[in-house]
Amino acid sequence: MRTFEYRLFVKKHQAHLLMQCLKETRFLYNEMLESVKAQYEEKGTFPSKYDLEATLAPPSPSPLQYIQNIADFTLGHNRPIPNI
Repeated sequence: MRTFEYRLFVKKHQAHLLMQCLKETRFLYNEMLESVKAQYEEKGTFPSKYDLEATLAPPSPSPLQYIQNIADFTLGHNRPIPNI
């Protein structure tokens, strides 16, 4: 397996957008993780992917595919989050 490293030379505006994306990803992940933990403590079960996505999909400004990818990652489906 090979590993490649690339250095990005971004402008201030691009760096701001990247940081905003990373902050939103962290927020969504933490919200989903909190939901998973709360349901497990209350019922002893884990939420389905559908239930987890439904908790954040409607009010969130993020694209639905983005939320689905984070839900997969939160539930441990071992898929990397693309475009990060």
